[in-house]
Amino acid sequence: MNNRTKTIYNTSIYSPEWAEIDDYNHRRLYAILGFRTLGDFLGMRVYDFLNMNQNDSGYAGNTILDLYNFVNPNNEIDEAIYYDAIEQPINTRRWIAEHGSAENITIEEIIFDPLMNKEALNNIFNSICRAFYKSSEYSIRQYKYAYLRDVPKNKRVPHEQE
Repeated sequence: MNNRTKTIYNTSIYSPEWAEIDDYNHRRLYAILGFRTLGDFLGMRVYDFLNMNQNDSGYAGNTILDLYNFVNPNNEIDEAIYYDAIEQPINTRRWIAEHGSAENITIEEIIFDPLMNKEALNNIFNSICRAFYKSSEYSIRQYKYAYLRDVPKNKRVPHEQE
């Protein structure tokens, strides 16, 4: 893990850098849920993130987009794709198939993919959401996890810390 990645993982959700990116001010909810650093988000499966108390797909999608913007501050590629100056390099179905199944994809895999862009991120996230809401992990009656500490450790991808 290089120094930039370590810095990203260890960035506090209270840091001015993250506050600048967090357009929707979701950090208050995530602080209540037990998130302290961006690494807490990145190591989670998207399914587990969607199963967090009070975290609907809108909050989750905005937060994952904020994480993408934090990791990739240069948005020239995103604008070029948006204005059809270049073609979308990622096929959503192929990307998900290459990463196993939708239920095992982590936020980190999406955010740190070198070819990732906003349009692909939204398409991939929407595909994962559709799969999640059809899966046995989703319950219309209750969230699976009230707090981050309730997510089993073996379901979180540990990141290296020094």
